[in-house]
Amino acid sequence: MRLITKDGRVSNRFGIVCILAAAVMWGHIGLFVRYFEKLGVGSISLVFVRALITVIVMGIFLFIKDRKLLYVNLRHLPVFLGTGIVSFAFFNICYMFSIVENSLSVAAVLLYTSPIWVVTLSAIFLRTGSPFKKGSRSSR
Repeated sequence: MRLITKDGRVSNRFGIVCILAAAVMWGHIGLFVRYFEKLGVGSISLVFVRALITVIVMGIFLFIKDRKLLYVNLRHLPVFLGTGIVSFAFFNICYMFSIVENSLSVAAVLLYTSPIWVVTLSAIFLRTGSPFKKGSRSSR
């Protein structure tokens, strides 16, 4: 299976391989969390180590592939920190705690239904309107 075509373009198969690899790795998170929890490693420590490994691997990859992608405009730094780092950390901490406190299947259901919870709670608390109603603010 060729992931790079003869003319240097990325094959569609590369995307499929990436999706399958991500699904396999994501599916094994629960097993690792349970294992390390039995060893006494807390969820927050696991999130920190996981994020650190991600930063190192992605940093090396981007440094080799295209260094320009590592630069962040100072104007964008608050948004980058808020949506990138804070939300990533919060999401992963919640997921790790859910794995520890619930069954893996409940944690997975909560994970995959999280978008509907965001939409519902936003409509209630932020008064964004329902995206399912015609003419609501979020459908414009």
